[in-house]
Amino acid sequence: MTITWRELNSKDSAQVAKLTERIQHVDNPPYRTSRAEIEADFAADQRWRAFGAFAGATLVAFGHALFRPSQPPRVLCIGGVDPDYRRQKLGGRIVDLQLQAGQELLGGNEGDVVMHVDEGMAELVDVLASRGFTWTKTYYELRASLDSFPALQADPFISIVPWSADLDDELRLAVNDVTGQKWGSSPLSEQEWEEGRPHFSEQHSFIALDKSTDRAQIAGLVMCSLYKQDWQALGLKECYVDIFAVAEPWRQTNVGGRLLTAVMQQCAEDGLDAIGAGISSENDSGALDLYHSLGFRTVARTRAYTVHLSD
Repeated sequence: MTITWRELNSKDSAQVAKLTERIQHVDNPPYRTSRAEIEADFAADQRWRAFGAFAGATLVAFGHALFRPSQPPRVLCIGGVDPDYRRQKLGGRIVDLQLQAGQELLGGNEGDVVMHVDEGMAELVDVLASRGFTWTKTYYELRASLDSFPALQADPFISIVPWSADLDDELRLAVNDVTGQKWGSSPLSEQEWEEGRPHFSEQHSFIALDKSTDRAQIAGLVMCSLYKQDWQALGLKECYVDIFAVAEPWRQTNVGGRLLTAVMQQCAEDGLDAIGAGISSENDSGALDLYHSLGFRTVARTRAYTVHLSD
């Protein structure tokens, strides 16, 4: 059957979700992408381009490129090919279109086009290498069972408290401050903060408040989600750490460990099996050592492949 290509719009997100489900059913990665996550990628308030290959009226391959205003600016790319239509050079065409979209989204300025690749995808790595992409970073997926975890010494002035919607905007600003200082990330707007957590679990998220002065300060926070669509593929019920941030003045204390153990304790009480987290190879904050000290172990790796586009 002849393959036709066209641009995708937000109305196509349902077809992208169905195709993604078919792909993940066959490839069986240790996660599942929800419809809500795909709809977020196609949100009208974001800068993105997407395109699809059709066999008749059926979407059989897609590519998506999303602009992120970091330093340097980045274009994050995702995509996939229906298992029945592989080895027809559709993947290479997708990467070519994503590179074109990257140039357009960057507006002719310098920036990076980035693709995340799971382990075992050697053919995609070859396609990316032939287009000038190089391996720039590794992301480690970590997991710890909830059978046991240490009890850390409390600080009389620093309290670990449940997540509070009343502090939501202050928490957003705290995350922006930490990620801006450490990684040069652009600040999250109120809308990005709200829409970027479709599986957020307030019950499993905590705040560290330093009450040593007249006005309590946010010393750190841990924001978690329940990606229930992943549980069948994982074979366990897992709580996932989406954001873990400790402000600079408290990084030499046990605030980070107390936040994570608070999550672990709550998860255990709720009958969950494990807690997961992700960390980048560029993270030199000591977070990996902290995770290891709490029983986390590496269970999967994803590599970031990047090509730098100059103006």
